[in-house]
Amino acid sequence: MSEKVEKTEKKPRIINEEFLEKLVNAPSPTGFEQPAQSVYREYLNNIADKIETDVMGNVDAVLNLEGDPRIVLMGHVDEVGLQVKYIDEKGFIRFHQLGGVDAHLTPGNRVRILTRSKGKVLGVIGKKQFIFKNLKNGKM
Repeated sequence: MSEKVEKTEKKPRIINEEFLEKLVNAPSPTGFEQPAQSVYREYLNNIADKIETDVMGNVDAVLNLEGDPRIVLMGHVDEVGLQVKYIDEKGFIRFHQLGGVDAHLTPGNRVRILTRSKGKVLGVIGKKQFIFKNLKNGKM
């Protein structure tokens, strides 16, 4: 037997989509979180009563500083990433993981490589087929 569920009026969500878009597009892999931290600080600059950044880069924002309740906004801003270790003569890139990257899920994913001299370089992660890994001089 099903119960009768009363319909309640939905409260409007207050989501700043521009902030959210800037935050998720700020490249901030483990160890390089500054871009996301800057977006967060900028967004809360006119909202929070107090914003502090410690030596590790953690950003804490306090609302209603002298009030009761006092509200602290905290979050974790880094993301998993890859760091380039080697580029071969054909332009293939070797990398290692930053954070909890599940390596077998990466082939086929699009990536943005952040460079000092050329800005962002777009790419796709590939993988050598098993059969080619075992070939030596054209023989198995």
